[in-house]
Amino acid sequence: MVRRLAILLGLILLAGPSAARGQELPAVELTPEEADLAPVEVAKDVVPVAEPRRAPLSLAEVLQQAVVKHPQLEASAQETITKKSAAHSVETNYWGKLTLSANVLLWDSEQVLSLGGGGGGAGGQLPPPATPYEAALAGFLTAMSTPITIRDQITTELKLTAMQPITPLYKVSLGSKASELEVTVAEMHEETLRDKITGDSATAYFRALQAQSMLETTRESVRRLEAQKERMEVLLSGKVVSELDVKRLELGLAAARQKVLSAETSVEMAESYLAVTMGRPPAETVVPESVEETPLEPVTQSLEELYELALTRRAELVELEKRLEQSRLGEDLAEADYVPNLVAIGAYTHSTGSGLSGADTLFVGLFLDWTVWEWGRIGDDIDAAEARTAQVEYTRENVENMLRLQVKQAYLEQKSSADVYELTKLSVGLAEDSYEMEVDRMESGVTTGADLVGAESALTEARNNRTASYYNTIIARVALAEAVNAELSADTILRGVFK
Repeated sequence: MVRRLAILLGLILLAGPSAARGQELPAVELTPEEADLAPVEVAKDVVPVAEPRRAPLSLAEVLQQAVVKHPQLEASAQETITKKSAAHSVETNYWGKLTLSANVLLWDSEQVLSLGGGGGGAGGQLPPPATPYEAALAGFLTAMSTPITIRDQITTELKLTAMQPITPLYKVSLGSKASELEVTVAEMHEETLRDKITGDSATAYFRALQAQSMLETTRESVRRLEAQKERMEVLLSGKVVSELDVKRLELGLAAARQKVLSAETSVEMAESYLAVTMGRPPAETVVPESVEETPLEPVTQSLEELYELALTRRAELVELEKRLEQSRLGEDLAEADYVPNLVAIGAYTHSTGSGLSGADTLFVGLFLDWTVWEWGRIGDDIDAAEARTAQVEYTRENVENMLRLQVKQAYLEQKSSADVYELTKLSVGLAEDSYEMEVDRMESGVTTGADLVGAESALTEARNNRTASYYNTIIARVALAEAVNAELSADTILRGVFK
């Protein structure tokens, strides 16, 4: 079978030139097993199957997936790791420092010391000793006349030094507290970012639902106009309406179909934007789960209650509080420069080839360093640290005011949108009645196609306005929940209770 397949492949490779000359290839009969392995010609007019849309996601699923492996959160987490490493690095200064150094040196020559003058040595130039004192002195001079090696041509040294700060430990403790606060600030920033991502994802989720609802409204408009076109053609045959009425209706139908195309684009863009807010590429669209318009209960909490929630829960204020603690520690650090630096030090040295010095030496001691006068630098540093503390306090006050404004804006917007929503429901009812009346008048031959198209357009616009005001109310409530750092859920949004 393998041999027959090889022959078949060879014939396939020769097919191009043979076909160009109009020659036919000899037929080759294949066994059933060979037929399963033979290449199958794919039809050129086969349309590739479109990739199926992903399963719709609920709001809870979107919020859960948005904070998993989000690029912004991952970057913020790495920043927190950096701050933790820096804090640990500061803590290592508590334990001083141990250093080891060594060297091997080759000199041009060795150093030799000799007190002898020339031949005979120092004792040969003196008279014989007459007293014990002179005898001792003569022996000393004789010994010193022997050459002494001060330094070998090759020397080595190994040195181990230990330093332990004493008074600088106060600065280390302040720096350690400041670095720990920096870690807390990074964690608060990460929490703030997480809240923003969930809020943006919830907003994008409901915007996508709004786009879907408006798309369905425009499609219903097309279906209504198509049905009326069929009815009008029947009426045209009975001369109840004119051909001009039919043309006007067809013109309105074409405009409605254009709106469908635009609405489809809006849906695709809204789903792509939802994917981006969740940390995914825009090509990976996220489909929100379709929901019916559910009645919205009014928000019963007062503005003062919502203010209190925001001022006690928002991570930005916690972050600023930690910044304020850092600034106050900065003042203490600046004042600590007045304290002298007292350091304990010990060193052990092992050397060879150094002549008179011992092979092993050891010492311990204290070193004091105190800058007595520096032209007021420390005082200037203290003033700068106090100014930074005041700056953070003013920033916190401004942020509190901005948070109150954010809460008030979201509260008023959701209330206004809810009121508009109630009005749009009445408008939809009136538009539906007007449209039905125009249909009846058309069948009676007392209206024109333009009037019918106008009534249908008014109905579509009223329904779109109702949809827009409904989702504007929901999105304003999402912003309110984000402003007070409340739980984001469908129940919270619909009931209007933020906790």
